[in-house]
Amino acid sequence: MFIGDNAQWDTSQHSLSVNLAPTAELREAIKNTSVNVRGMAASGMAINAVTDVASGETNTKLTPGGGVNITGCKLKIDGDEASTGLHLHKQDGGAPITIPRTAILVNDPSKISFVMPADLPEGDYKLSISTQFSGTGKLLKEVRSFTFDYVLNIIY
Repeated sequence: MFIGDNAQWDTSQHSLSVNLAPTAELREAIKNTSVNVRGMAASGMAINAVTDVASGETNTKLTPGGGVNITGCKLKIDGDEASTGLHLHKQDGGAPITIPRTAILVNDPSKISFVMPADLPEGDYKLSISTQFSGTGKLLKEVRSFTFDYVLNIIY
């Protein structure tokens, strides 16, 4: 019960519940649903999604000079080894392109946000993260890396 115009939600007094009876259409849709398992992350580190902020597209493209949000697990870039960082690997070859640490805006275990370099060549890229982050407050002795499965396209 709410009393007065300025009443507030109080979890000690209020609760929500949902009762759902699936329709025939929903039951049929569930029967026709397939699950695509990408496999288990060997290191416990994983990238779940890469979102291009400029276009709003997920796991497909990157906009030069635009923002990018990466979500996942144990992503935080940490450590002194030269190979730690965020890297783009052009699919037709060449040396990996390292995103400068100064372009990284958020560097958390479950989210990294950064600004794409404005001068990257067009093409298809894979994104990888290399880190010594462990989640225990102590750096890993060796760098661990994770390469995102999806190919990301850069088009001007």
